[in-house]
Amino acid sequence: MAHFQLAVLKKDENRCIELLTSMFEAMSTKWNINNSPLYRHIKAKEDNVSMGEQFLHALIAGVENDEELEFLRGNPEYLKLISRYGK
Repeated sequence: MAHFQLAVLKKDENRCIELLTSMFEAMSTKWNINNSPLYRHIKAKEDNVSMGEQFLHALIAGVENDEELEFLRGNPEYLKLISRYGK
């Protein structure tokens, strides 16, 4: 997140999109808690929406509404990214 905040301050469109892509992909990937050495003892919940997906929707809403990110809104790569993950 720190790298993203720095890219936003610099208004570096390419870096922001690169970092958003990475964050969106990570949040879209289902995490198997039982494969983690720290959490393998916790029983995994079987629900339809993962926590990552919930965070993803919240992050997209935040990005779409943040005035500091206005400089991204006309970028075609940004628009594709939001279209892809903002289903």
